[in-house]
Amino acid sequence: LNGDIIKKIPFPGSDYEGITTNSAGDTLYIVQENSGFLLTVDTLGTIIDTIQIPTAIDGSGGLEGIAYNTSNQHIFVCKEKDPGRLIELDDSLSIISNNRISFAEDFSGLDYTESSETLWVLSHQDAAIYRLNLPLEIIDYFAIELTQAEGIAYDTENQIIYIVDDTEEKLYSFTFWE
Repeated sequence: LNGDIIKKIPFPGSDYEGITTNSAGDTLYIVQENSGFLLTVDTLGTIIDTIQIPTAIDGSGGLEGIAYNTSNQHIFVCKEKDPGRLIELDDSLSIISNNRISFAEDFSGLDYTESSETLWVLSHQDAAIYRLNLPLEIIDYFAIELTQAEGIAYDTENQIIYIVDDTEEKLYSFTFWE
Protein backbone atom coordinates (compact mmCIF):
# COMPACT_ATOMS: atom_id res chain seq x y z
CA LEU A 1 0.00 0.00 0.00
CA ASN A 2 3.06 2.25 -0.13
CA GLY A 3 3.27 1.95 -3.91
CA ASP A 4 6.20 -0.47 -3.85
CA ILE A 5 6.16 -3.20 -6.49
CA ILE A 6 5.92 -6.59 -4.78
CA LYS A 7 5.81 -8.76 -7.88
CA LYS A 8 5.78 -8.16 -11.61
CA ILE A 9 4.02 -10.63 -13.89
CA PRO A 10 5.06 -10.45 -17.55
CA PHE A 11 1.95 -10.27 -19.66
CA PRO A 12 1.59 -9.26 -23.33
CA GLY A 13 -1.14 -7.14 -24.82
CA SER A 14 -2.88 -3.89 -24.07
CA ASP A 15 -6.22 -2.25 -23.31
CA TYR A 16 -6.56 -3.91 -19.90
CA GLU A 17 -9.07 -2.06 -17.74
CA GLY A 18 -9.74 -4.23 -14.70
CA ILE A 19 -8.21 -7.00 -12.66
CA THR A 20 -9.29 -9.16 -9.74
CA THR A 21 -8.16 -12.38 -8.14
CA ASN A 22 -9.84 -15.48 -6.81
CA SER A 23 -9.95 -16.10 -3.05
CA ALA A 24 -6.86 -18.34 -3.15
CA GLY A 25 -4.87 -15.65 -4.95
CA ASP A 26 -3.61 -18.08 -7.58
CA THR A 27 -5.79 -16.94 -10.47
CA LEU A 28 -6.22 -13.48 -11.97
CA TYR A 29 -9.19 -12.32 -14.01
CA ILE A 30 -8.50 -9.45 -16.41
CA VAL A 31 -10.86 -7.53 -18.72
CA GLN A 32 -9.92 -5.92 -22.02
CA GLU A 33 -12.00 -2.84 -22.69
CA ASN A 34 -12.70 -2.62 -26.41
CA SER A 35 -12.51 -6.30 -27.37
CA GLY A 36 -14.84 -7.42 -24.58
CA PHE A 37 -12.54 -10.26 -23.54
CA LEU A 38 -12.26 -11.71 -20.05
CA LEU A 39 -8.96 -13.51 -19.51
CA THR A 40 -8.14 -16.03 -16.81
CA VAL A 41 -4.43 -15.93 -16.00
CA ASP A 42 -2.19 -17.72 -13.50
CA THR A 43 0.34 -15.88 -11.33
CA LEU A 44 3.11 -16.60 -13.85
CA GLY A 45 1.22 -14.71 -16.57
CA THR A 46 0.07 -17.79 -18.49
CA ILE A 47 -3.39 -17.44 -20.05
CA ILE A 48 -5.62 -20.26 -18.81
CA ASP A 49 -8.86 -19.27 -20.53
CA THR A 50 -10.30 -16.47 -22.64
CA ILE A 51 -13.93 -15.65 -23.32
CA GLN A 52 -15.59 -12.78 -25.12
CA ILE A 53 -18.66 -11.23 -23.55
CA PRO A 54 -20.94 -10.42 -26.51
CA THR A 55 -22.81 -7.44 -25.05
CA ALA A 56 -19.54 -5.83 -23.91
CA ILE A 57 -18.94 -4.40 -27.37
CA ASP A 58 -22.47 -3.10 -28.06
CA GLY A 59 -22.69 0.69 -28.33
CA SER A 60 -19.81 2.72 -26.95
CA GLY A 61 -17.62 1.98 -23.96
CA GLY A 62 -16.34 -1.50 -23.23
CA LEU A 63 -15.51 -3.60 -20.20
CA GLU A 64 -14.17 -1.53 -17.32
CA GLY A 65 -14.50 -3.10 -13.89
CA ILE A 66 -14.32 -6.61 -12.51
CA ALA A 67 -14.91 -8.09 -9.06
CA TYR A 68 -14.76 -11.59 -7.58
CA ASN A 69 -17.51 -12.87 -5.30
CA THR A 70 -15.66 -15.03 -2.78
CA SER A 71 -18.82 -16.63 -1.38
CA ASN A 72 -19.90 -18.34 -4.63
CA GLN A 73 -16.85 -17.88 -6.91
CA HIS A 74 -18.83 -15.75 -9.35
CA ILE A 75 -17.33 -12.86 -11.29
CA PHE A 76 -18.97 -9.50 -11.90
CA VAL A 77 -17.89 -7.34 -14.83
CA CYS A 78 -19.27 -3.98 -15.88
CA LYS A 79 -19.61 -2.41 -19.28
CA GLU A 80 -18.83 1.29 -19.13
CA LYS A 81 -21.84 2.88 -20.89
CA ASP A 82 -24.23 3.15 -23.84
CA PRO A 83 -25.67 0.97 -22.39
CA GLY A 84 -24.09 0.26 -19.03
CA ARG A 85 -24.23 -3.39 -18.02
CA LEU A 86 -23.49 -5.50 -14.98
CA ILE A 87 -22.71 -9.04 -16.04
CA GLU A 88 -22.35 -11.98 -13.65
CA LEU A 89 -20.50 -15.16 -14.61
CA ASP A 90 -20.32 -18.41 -12.68
CA ASP A 91 -17.11 -20.26 -11.81
CA SER A 92 -17.03 -21.90 -15.26
CA LEU A 93 -17.27 -18.42 -16.89
CA SER A 94 -20.81 -18.94 -18.16
CA ILE A 95 -22.93 -15.80 -18.13
CA ILE A 96 -25.73 -16.16 -15.59
CA SER A 97 -27.04 -12.59 -15.69
CA ASN A 98 -26.57 -9.61 -17.96
CA ASN A 99 -28.37 -6.60 -16.53
CA ARG A 100 -28.64 -3.19 -18.10
CA ILE A 101 -27.79 -0.53 -15.49
CA SER A 102 -28.46 3.17 -15.79
CA PHE A 103 -28.14 4.74 -12.34
CA ALA A 104 -24.91 6.54 -13.37
CA GLU A 105 -23.47 8.16 -16.50
CA ASP A 106 -20.71 5.54 -16.68
CA PHE A 107 -19.30 2.60 -14.73
CA SER A 108 -15.55 2.45 -14.29
CA GLY A 109 -14.76 0.12 -11.39
CA LEU A 110 -16.14 -2.68 -9.20
CA ASP A 111 -15.37 -4.44 -5.94
CA TYR A 112 -17.30 -6.99 -3.90
CA THR A 113 -17.58 -7.27 -0.12
CA GLU A 114 -18.51 -10.75 1.07
CA SER A 115 -19.37 -9.84 4.67
CA SER A 116 -22.18 -7.49 3.60
CA GLU A 117 -22.85 -9.09 0.21
CA THR A 118 -22.48 -5.72 -1.47
CA LEU A 119 -21.02 -4.51 -4.70
CA TRP A 120 -19.09 -1.23 -4.84
CA VAL A 121 -19.56 0.53 -8.18
CA LEU A 122 -17.42 3.48 -9.23
CA SER A 123 -18.46 6.14 -11.76
CA HIS A 124 -15.83 8.63 -12.85
CA GLN A 125 -18.29 10.77 -14.82
CA ASP A 126 -20.63 11.07 -11.81
CA ALA A 127 -17.62 11.39 -9.44
CA ALA A 128 -19.37 8.91 -7.19
CA ILE A 129 -19.24 5.55 -5.47
CA TYR A 130 -22.41 3.48 -5.29
CA ARG A 131 -22.92 0.55 -2.94
CA LEU A 132 -25.44 -2.02 -4.17
CA ASN A 133 -27.00 -5.12 -2.69
CA LEU A 134 -27.14 -8.20 -4.90
CA PRO A 135 -30.62 -7.48 -6.20
CA LEU A 136 -28.70 -4.45 -7.57
CA GLU A 137 -30.50 -1.83 -5.50
CA ILE A 138 -28.54 1.22 -4.36
CA ILE A 139 -27.85 1.14 -0.61
CA ASP A 140 -25.50 4.12 -0.37
CA TYR A 141 -24.05 6.83 -2.57
CA PHE A 142 -20.82 8.74 -1.90
CA ALA A 143 -19.60 11.78 -3.85
CA ILE A 144 -15.85 11.94 -4.51
CA GLU A 145 -13.79 14.77 -5.94
CA LEU A 146 -11.37 13.02 -8.29
CA THR A 147 -10.64 13.86 -11.92
CA GLN A 148 -10.91 10.37 -13.44
CA ALA A 149 -11.55 7.66 -10.87
CA GLU A 150 -11.11 4.32 -12.63
CA GLY A 151 -10.40 1.58 -10.09
CA ILE A 152 -11.81 0.72 -6.68
CA ALA A 153 -11.03 -1.75 -3.89
CA TYR A 154 -12.58 -1.95 -0.44
CA ASP A 155 -10.55 -3.13 2.57
CA THR A 156 -13.23 -4.62 4.82
CA GLU A 157 -10.98 -5.13 7.83
CA ASN A 158 -9.81 -1.49 7.97
CA GLN A 159 -12.91 -0.01 6.32
CA ILE A 160 -10.90 1.87 3.72
CA ILE A 161 -11.80 2.41 0.08
CA TYR A 162 -8.90 2.68 -2.35
CA ILE A 163 -9.45 4.48 -5.64
CA VAL A 164 -7.06 4.90 -8.55
CA ASP A 165 -7.22 8.14 -10.51
CA ASP A 166 -6.00 7.70 -14.11
CA THR A 167 -5.37 11.35 -14.90
CA GLU A 168 -3.37 12.00 -11.75
CA GLU A 169 -1.84 8.48 -11.65
CA LYS A 170 -2.44 8.34 -7.90
CA LEU A 171 -3.94 5.92 -5.41
CA TYR A 172 -6.33 7.58 -2.95
CA SER A 173 -7.73 6.13 0.25
CA PHE A 174 -11.02 7.06 1.88
CA THR A 175 -12.34 5.97 5.25
CA PHE A 176 -15.93 4.76 5.34
CA TRP A 177 -17.88 2.60 7.71
CA GLU A 178 -20.50 -0.12 7.28
